[in-house]
Amino acid sequence: MKNTKKLTIEQTKILKTFVSVALKNKHLPSQLDMKGAGYSRETIRRTFGNLAGLKSLALKIHSKELEGIKEKTNPAKDKALNTFIKVFLKKGMTPTLSELKEAGLNKEMVKHHFGNLIKLKKEAREKYPQHFLNTVDESIFTEENLEKTQKEIKKYKKFVITTAVTGMSVHEGFLKSLKLYCKENEAKLLILPTTDPAATAGFELDSRLAGESVVVQDTDLNSNIYISTFKTSAKQINTLTGLKRMGKREKSTIVAGTKFFLEFVPIANDSTVHALMTTASCTLPEYQTERYMSQRTAFIAQMDHKIGAIVVEIENDKIFHFRQIQASANGSFFDNNKHYNGKITQTRADSMTLGDIHVGFTSKDVMKANDEQIAFFKPKVVFNHDLFDGTSVSHHIAHSFLTKAGFTPDQLSLEQELRMVKDYLEGMKKKHPYVEEWVIVRSNHDDFIDRYLESGRYVEDSINSLIAHRIAIKKLEGETIGLRAGLELVETDLSKITFLGINDSYKISGIENGVHGHLGLNGQRNPGNSSLEIAYGAITAGHSHSAGILRDVFRTGTCTDKRIGYNNGASSWTNTNCVQYPGGARQLINTINGKWKA
Repeated sequence: MKNTKKLTIEQTKILKTFVSVALKNKHLPSQLDMKGAGYSRETIRRTFGNLAGLKSLALKIHSKELEGIKEKTNPAKDKALNTFIKVFLKKGMTPTLSELKEAGLNKEMVKHHFGNLIKLKKEAREKYPQHFLNTVDESIFTEENLEKTQKEIKKYKKFVITTAVTGMSVHEGFLKSLKLYCKENEAKLLILPTTDPAATAGFELDSRLAGESVVVQDTDLNSNIYISTFKTSAKQINTLTGLKRMGKREKSTIVAGTKFFLEFVPIANDSTVHALMTTASCTLPEYQTERYMSQRTAFIAQMDHKIGAIVVEIENDKIFHFRQIQASANGSFFDNNKHYNGKITQTRADSMTLGDIHVGFTSKDVMKANDEQIAFFKPKVVFNHDLFDGTSVSHHIAHSFLTKAGFTPDQLSLEQELRMVKDYLEGMKKKHPYVEEWVIVRSNHDDFIDRYLESGRYVEDSINSLIAHRIAIKKLEGETIGLRAGLELVETDLSKITFLGINDSYKISGIENGVHGHLGLNGQRNPGNSSLEIAYGAITAGHSHSAGILRDVFRTGTCTDKRIGYNNGASSWTNTNCVQYPGGARQLINTINGKWKA
């Protein structure tokens, strides 16, 4: 025997016994064979790590004596291995115990022959290495591969970022559409991994993602946005919970997630934004489990799971643009008026919802960008929120004498405000004749007129008394919307314009577009997105001036400057519109420094 001077006396005895049993039985000893020879599993684990370690050392030291000695054949075990490989090749990654059970290999058999599923995978990999060449698991995360991924990312200015759940099958149609998109737009596809806590096969992604850039370390896309590899759960009900106070507060952050979430964090610096967002997923929702305590979370995760991605365009080291990709059932999707469905076709948006407008206080840069967007997307319907600002009749400043002294006479004139709204509507209709309908969603600022009349303040208001009396008469005669009455009085062309009442609905492809968002459950004021989700399900709303996404609740921003006097301090206001495509897919479009795309 050679090379034994580093072995302990106990190790040397066990090695001799192993060789003796092997020569006697004409096959390499199993754990059971070694137990029969007086050495338990615990003893072998303590001295060699495991039986595989003992075998490896024995074959190295006693190579001549053990030449020709093979593992003991075990037809049942070999059949189990072959079953595993068959299902593995069909699925493209390690199957679950449930999938193996369907193929005839139950949990008890796996435990008997291998101990657990992870050990079964390891043994299959050792015996059939050729089948694991495209496996996407921890083995690919070498320093060399990580460095290669970072170098590849630096070559691009446009990215498509999506999440893949370990152990779940990729959506083939969506992956095909993503690759077509990347080729057409010179974009880089980035995969963020996440996991289902109930999974038992360890970290592994669908082999069809082999060759794609899997991001497992924090990665800057420019100085204001980065990908965080903060560990997330595929089943987490809200992936962004607790993250507002974490991480790099000066940067927007993308994290892995199987649903769409977007939150803007209030910041003091108006020149940039601090957004937290998730990407949705490129893998199918396969959360089925036999674990009793996991079935509730599996059901919720199955219902909430979204196939999609985030597009990020880098303009320079400071400015970036992003928007969502929402896939249909077959994996096709829309982006910037193009439909990616095996081929690329030009399309037209069903609708656009503009950020709260507040005529008289709009930003010139934002309105210019709005005109560009409407001309680009050519929506059939445009939804307008807080079209009328109402400074002239606002109850908020009714007794704020110094504040009112700072406004111009036109801003304090109800008639002039109505004429500005008239000019806005007629101007937009003239510039965009392809828009079939301009919908004015009943909003809290539009309601300033109705509150002003109801309070009777107009009786003592010498500036606005005459037109207010005329609107009041129309209201007494049955008019329900004060803004409409006022616009009629200033002779506005109301063709192609629809006014919605406070309880009216306007759905396109099942998505509610007729709710401003200032009223929630049972008349609740200023509801959050979770209240809107309970009340309406899928909805595009305004009101908050801060864009956001909570699963199927999309919220727009504002068309004003991000500072207009009453939002001092840290602010999360954004200049954001929403585009809706045929079938209901939506994108939030942000205007930053007058630009909305790179």
